[in-house]
Amino acid sequence: MMKKIRVVIAGGGTGGHIYPALAIASGLLSRYEAEILYLGVQNSLEERLAKAAGYDFCQISAAPLAGSFRRTIKAVSQNLIGCKQAKKIIKEFRADLVIGTGGYVAAPVVLAGTKLKIPTLIHEQNAFPGRANTYLSSKVDRVCLTFEAAEEHFPQSAKTVLTGLPVRRAVLEASKDEALKFFNFSADQQVVLITGGSQGSKAINTAALSALPRLLKRDIQIIFLTGIKNFDEVQGQLKVLNIFNNQHLQIMPYLDKMEYALAAADLAVGRAGASFISELLARGIPSVLVPYPFAAGNHQQENASSLEKQGAAVLLKENAIKEQTLGDLLEILLADRQKLYKMSAAAAKMGEGDALQKILSVCHELLAAQKRI
Repeated sequence: MMKKIRVVIAGGGTGGHIYPALAIASGLLSRYEAEILYLGVQNSLEERLAKAAGYDFCQISAAPLAGSFRRTIKAVSQNLIGCKQAKKIIKEFRADLVIGTGGYVAAPVVLAGTKLKIPTLIHEQNAFPGRANTYLSSKVDRVCLTFEAAEEHFPQSAKTVLTGLPVRRAVLEASKDEALKFFNFSADQQVVLITGGSQGSKAINTAALSALPRLLKRDIQIIFLTGIKNFDEVQGQLKVLNIFNNQHLQIMPYLDKMEYALAAADLAVGRAGASFISELLARGIPSVLVPYPFAAGNHQQENASSLEKQGAAVLLKENAIKEQTLGDLLEILLADRQKLYKMSAAAAKMGEGDALQKILSVCHELLAAQKRI
């Protein structure tokens, strides 16, 4: 009988770091009946999502290394405290494996794992890696990559494994009928998902508000995720537009059950982060992608461009939303069912892969090497 393994996972700040972590956790739970412990910051998005997924959660201290010199010094202190806390938690939990998926909270946790000589791996979602994963790459046992282009940023080539980006089972398995029921939508009208990601996007929200009246007149059903910080402002604008109480509009600051939004959508509008893109491709959803213009290494522009070249998406630069209104573009796409079908087929073709199984194979290799399974 295979030993039941214990795994500590950390990744936070945005859904782009958290959802891959939850996908890996689900895969480990399915393959090994693993005991999972998620580490993160108190009152954070990772805490809410990890607990909602049914995983035990422990809080540690962590902070991003950004801002003034004084703030950076304070952040370093917080992360050192977090590393000490993580070491204690990992030892008491008797972890067999430590996994980080990015975000500043992953650094002290994975670093603690390396100091305890426990097998460690990190997953990098983007073509241009974040600072936490760049720092950790020389210390961990394996670096799993989504894009081949990221390899040049990790000189320890023997450690890197091209796996792709794992998608949560819930995203793959959610049915359209179940999703439409969740939103109280009809199966007879098209559904558009509009989201700026877990942090929200004021540019996308502004463009969406201009597009909503005309789309709702055509009985288009809309899931509008504004971001927590922007929710009150958008609600105020909807009241001005007199479309606040419309049965075809579901507006929320954030949606923990994102799998329902993806299952319901015939077309999506959003940023071009790797995690969101991978979920779109896994579901074969056509999209209008608005890359975040200040993303590190301009990686969102590269992500969106790769989909547009394959016919799976339309790339709309943020500074071009005013020139070519989002409403015009959405009306054109929604009216052309054949084009939407072709975009959907192209997305589904790009989404073919076994990223999760590749990552689980890396986990197995590391666990076997230390005879932990």
